[in-house]
Amino acid sequence: MIANTPVMLQFQELGALILCVPTHDLAQEPVEHALPLSAPALAATLRGTPPSPLALEQAIEQIEDAIMPARALTTGATRLVLADAALHALVASASDARADEITLGRDAVERLFERLAARAQGRPATQDALPTDPASSAALLLAREALHHWGLQTLTVRRS
Repeated sequence: MIANTPVMLQFQELGALILCVPTHDLAQEPVEHALPLSAPALAATLRGTPPSPLALEQAIEQIEDAIMPARALTTGATRLVLADAALHALVASASDARADEITLGRDAVERLFERLAARAQGRPATQDALPTDPASSAALLLAREALHHWGLQTLTVRRS
C-alpha cells in the first residue's frame, strides 16, 4: 500500500463488508477484500434504541474479529473513508456540518462513541439527541474500531 492513501470500508447491497485498498500502481483499481461481517448481523446484535451496554460490547467483539486480520492490508494508510448514510447523518447532527463529505479526527470519533456509550448506559435522549438506532450505532462502532486497530488518524464520512 502507498503511504498516506486512504482505505475505504463499505457495506455492499447484500450487507457484506468490503475493504478497498489502493494498489501500488495508482492507475489500477483498488483491490477489494471481503471481511467476515455483515450489516444485518451487526444490526441484529445492536437491536434496541439505544443498544444496551452488553450489545455494544458484543458488536465491538464482532467488529474486532472481522477487521483485525485485515490490519496488514492497511499499513501506511492514515485515513478511513466510509460511505454510509446513517453514519453521515449521525456525524452531521453532532457537528452541524452539512457537506457531502465530513472529516473527523480519531479523538472526535471517540467522543461520539463516548456519547453513544452514555446513551446505552441510560443518559436520556433529552440530554443528548445523538442517533442511536442500530444502523447508526453499527457504523459508528465500525469506524471507531477500524481507526483504533488499524492506526488511522482521520475518518471521512460520505453521504453514500
